Amino acid sequence: MNSKDISFDENYCMYDVYIDEQKDPVAIELSDSLEAVDEVLTESYKEKIADFVNKSAKWFNSAEKKIFDDVKDVDGLKLMTIYVLSEQESLNEVFGLLFNLNRDREHGRGMKIEGKNLEIIEYGDAHVAFS
Repeated sequence: MNSKDISFDENYCMYDVYIDEQKDPVAIELSDSLEAVDEVLTESYKEKIADFVNKSAKWFNSAEKKIFDDVKDVDGLKLMTIYVLSEQESLNEVFGLLFNLNRDREHGRGMKIEGKNLEIIEYGDAHVAFS
């Protein structure tokens, strides 16, 4: 993915984004609490989003391990949405990941990942991914 591919609809979403780690597409969503939803997105902001998606080989495995360590089962694990949680001018890039899994379809699992070092900074039920 490159920055030219980043284009959000009127609901601040992008659909049909693919990562190598799963066959089903994921969505990317700008948090509606961001000022960015009312701004023209800068090229550097789009580059940060594309870069995070392109590094999925690094963060997806860490996320999967974190979920396995918690529930001891990743059957049906599927990344549903990548949430962009930081403003355009923010020095800290934060992304939320929302996962569905067979073991806990009602609550799923969510986490926040720091965009530069790709470390998990918060983990829990699905709401963690977008709050």
